[in-house]
Amino acid sequence: MAQTSRSSSTRRCPGERITGYATGCFPSLAPADRIRFLIQHDCFEICALLAADDFASYAKERGIDTDVKRLERLDRLGIFRPMMRVRRPWIREKQEQRPNGHMETIGLLAEGEEWNGPLREGHARFAQERETLEWYRENGHLWHPAERPYLPWEKRSRDEPHRPVDLALYSRFQVQDLARRQDLFTQEIHLDAFAETDAEGFRKLAENLDQMLKRDLDCVRTVPYDDAVAFLAQALASRYFPQTQTDRRTISVRSSIGFDPWDWWKYAGSWAASAILSELGTTAEAVRLFVSHLQTTARYADPLAAWYDLVCFVALDERERLRGDAKRAQDLYAMEHMGRLFYAELTGTALSPPDEGQTWTRDSLYGPGITNDTLAHLECIANQYHLNPRPRLLLVVEGPGEAEQFPRILAELLGQRPAVLGIEVRTLGGVGEFTGRRNQDPYGALEKLIDDHHHRGTPVVIVLDSENDVPRVAKRLRGARSRLNPSRALTRPEYVHLWERSIEFDNFSHAEIAEALSVVAERRAQFAEEEIEEAMAAYDERKGDPLAALYSARLNYGLSKPDLLRVLVSRVIAAGATELDEKGDGKRPLVRLLQRVAGLAAGNTFPITRKCWENNQASGYFGAIEPDP
Repeated sequence: MAQTSRSSSTRRCPGERITGYATGCFPSLAPADRIRFLIQHDCFEICALLAADDFASYAKERGIDTDVKRLERLDRLGIFRPMMRVRRPWIREKQEQRPNGHMETIGLLAEGEEWNGPLREGHARFAQERETLEWYRENGHLWHPAERPYLPWEKRSRDEPHRPVDLALYSRFQVQDLARRQDLFTQEIHLDAFAETDAEGFRKLAENLDQMLKRDLDCVRTVPYDDAVAFLAQALASRYFPQTQTDRRTISVRSSIGFDPWDWWKYAGSWAASAILSELGTTAEAVRLFVSHLQTTARYADPLAAWYDLVCFVALDERERLRGDAKRAQDLYAMEHMGRLFYAELTGTALSPPDEGQTWTRDSLYGPGITNDTLAHLECIANQYHLNPRPRLLLVVEGPGEAEQFPRILAELLGQRPAVLGIEVRTLGGVGEFTGRRNQDPYGALEKLIDDHHHRGTPVVIVLDSENDVPRVAKRLRGARSRLNPSRALTRPEYVHLWERSIEFDNFSHAEIAEALSVVAERRAQFAEEEIEEAMAAYDERKGDPLAALYSARLNYGLSKPDLLRVLVSRVIAAGATELDEKGDGKRPLVRLLQRVAGLAAGNTFPITRKCWENNQASGYFGAIEPDP
């Protein structure tokens, strides 16, 4: 590079570092050899080269303001070039009629060859398949731009189907190179800064711009464009690119150059990494530097870099909706990922992903082996970003009445919506589901439900009436040990809540119950407070619900318990703040219970690391810690 005086600052070409690095990667692979390698190894099957207009659109989606005219100008000035140039030649094909009447091409008419049969003349077909590419290459119609002096684009030259005759083909992996080289010649102008500039000022501005342009052109001509980094990515694409198109659960294998299915699995199985490395004329260390460089570039370019781990789990179709720098970063991540896969196959050593370093790894955060367990890894990330849809508390109630009215109390009286708190309300469908079959399932399925949810970090609170065998089974549950975590109890005693008699008798006065029964009966019967008092006095947990018996005796049809509870709760909600004491605590046991449930849910956070999970399990939060027997 030209020497500068001490009084002037040394301006380093942004493309210099990348170009110097690329040249160091491939000291022995000339441009012609690169083209030959790409053709021989079917490197366009997955990621075909893009025509100039397609590449311009591709770049615009990634925040690079360019078009075909500018791409041609950059090529002409030597600033940035395509990966391949193609000129479709004019050919004459010998035709022969088959018995079925169809004409079939039997070969090209050579210079000076005599042929009396029919001919088809036109520009040769072009496709990015090995046989066609080799023919173009052998006949001098396909070349790397560095092999020949610049040849003007013939953009307007088209054949009868209106297909271009002159093709400038770019690799999608050249987008970052384009951004670097083009940015050197892209300046922002604030027009308001020139509102008071006179003619002399504009003359000086023009002189400064002229000097800047000459300096930048000297810079890029001193350090000519080298597509080595994009070439290596293109060389690896047919083997490794599908593995980078993943949400960490599936990969996407799509052939981009034809309708015939391409067997990627066969191609991958025949890939010999060491032989490929030798053909590339580089080393495993150069591949490692390739990965390191791209990781740094991607992290710098990506506005979503802080969320890299989360974005990797997002569906591919959704990631395709990204635009600008975020989408360009996805290309860079794909390139470095291909390099990591290649390096691992070469050396047996896995390089760290872009968001890890020498002093920090995901396993150091989440716990050893977590990243190898896709589901566990995703759950840790979902917990970290508060995206885990699992309930923060499971509230198990007896029937549909409680399932409807408990959320109403939380939302309408206490102003705390269960869905926002993360509370899931689940009904048992009656106490029979809780007590199970005698002598066969003394704890019912609920024991397993509790154990599983507590193991996953979701406390389970049970609220039931004291009927039939419920008190006995509840006592057994309170004393049971966890099978998934034997060092602790199955649950905490207060998480299994039984009403002393029933939800109605424990929370509402006799007068309130009598009035509610009358409302449910639509005044066909008027219930008195004394009747409720007698029913309560006759209460026997082994005989079932006395209110249902009273109602049936008076009206000759059964009581709808959900309707009764709805009427009772509606009166509580209508009373509003009068249902709370001066401290804001509920005056009724039911309201106080739901306040505790809301607090328990609000205070429960899912662990983002294995260590946090272990600490939670050992904290007594889900059950008292007990020594092994």
